[in-house]
Amino acid sequence: MTTDPADVESPGAEPSGSIDAHGAGASRSLDFPAAATYVVVVVLLWMTDWSMAKDLLLPGEHSPQLSLGLLLVGAATTAFRKRRPLVVLVVTGLSATLAMLLTGELGAAFLQFEAAFSAVLYGTPRLARNTTVLCVVLTIAGTLATTAVSREPELWFAAGVQLGVVLILPLLWAWEVRNHSEARRQAEIAAAAQRQLAVRERELAGARAALQVQEHGRRIAQDLHDGVAGHLSAIALQTAALRTEGMRTAPAATRDKTLESIRTASVDALTEMRTLIDVLREGMDQDLDHRGTWGSLAARLRASFPEARATEAEQAGLLLDHADPATAQAALRVAQESVTNVLKHASPGPVDLSLTHDDGALHLLCRSRTTTTQPREDDGLGLRSMRLRTEESGGTFTAGPVATDSCATTWTVEALWPATTTPPAQPLALPRRHETSVEVSIQHDEKAPRP
Repeated sequence: MTTDPADVESPGAEPSGSIDAHGAGASRSLDFPAAATYVVVVVLLWMTDWSMAKDLLLPGEHSPQLSLGLLLVGAATTAFRKRRPLVVLVVTGLSATLAMLLTGELGAAFLQFEAAFSAVLYGTPRLARNTTVLCVVLTIAGTLATTAVSREPELWFAAGVQLGVVLILPLLWAWEVRNHSEARRQAEIAAAAQRQLAVRERELAGARAALQVQEHGRRIAQDLHDGVAGHLSAIALQTAALRTEGMRTAPAATRDKTLESIRTASVDALTEMRTLIDVLREGMDQDLDHRGTWGSLAARLRASFPEARATEAEQAGLLLDHADPATAQAALRVAQESVTNVLKHASPGPVDLSLTHDDGALHLLCRSRTTTTQPREDDGLGLRSMRLRTEESGGTFTAGPVATDSCATTWTVEALWPATTTPPAQPLALPRRHETSVEVSIQHDEKAPRP
């Protein structure tokens, strides 16, 4: 008998008990070498005329040629041991048993061994279990039958040994091989799962890296819009104001102040650009100068709106220093975009830019006069960018027109970050009006709608 463990497939349990469903069906080739080996063995043993357990043979005279024919049928059927183990169990097992009872052929023992072995090793789990139960029952029944037929203890012992070798030994061997093959198959499945998991982890890591790059690019685009674009918009508006008739007749000090504001905005834009370049080089966020950035925002407002009120740079810087870094950066970016919108869209009149600390929350407020009467909170890249920055840092954002008692409409931008700051050690003064004696009259040829 030859067995290749690589041919063993450990099947799952099938309710129907079908061998084809288990995989030991047509996908497996016929085992002609095993069948040829058994044919040769049974013929050689038959030629020796060696009979086993003559006392247990069926009564009467039986032709040895009949037993040989039964043995040849059983040996030929072993070709299906991998493809149809149930057929081998029935045909080979019965033909070998009948040959054993007729003439006591020794070759029948080999075929009985193979029938039980193939059913357990290549059959479905149900067939393997049923074969085990059948062989155990037959062993017990055969031993009891021997004791009933003969009174010789030696015969009992011989019958028990023969039945154990023919029926019990193949069960133990087949189950050992089957369990080993199942363990190997499970190990291969686990290894394949580990390899697949490693591939998925690499894909996930790649996706995360791509998302990080995408998020980094989005933040750079926001910084370009909120920082550099705001400064450039201020420069464009102030240079356009210099060409108006009112500015041509304005005092030299007023023109110089506007030019200085243009220079300041250009320097700030250059600083922002250098910061973004550093971010691209190092792959991380750069901290903004809280006081310097806020001071430049206030200066830009006061250059175009002399009545503008803004929290002093030192006070704002102290508040931002005590805030969470992400909150402080978001607050400055929202303030930059708000100032840019004021310079582009606000009507002449008072402008307020305040940063306060109220009950553990950082509160940013920007108000200006506007001619817009309909809320346009979801329009424009600027408002979307401000809302996104605020919400990503844990705050809330609102923007839109608010009617006042003076029948004027005020555009209000408000951002609130709750419980993100630590109150500064010293009290802060409330935002106060910036006093100046310089008046600038800026005439806009055309009012652009608020984004």
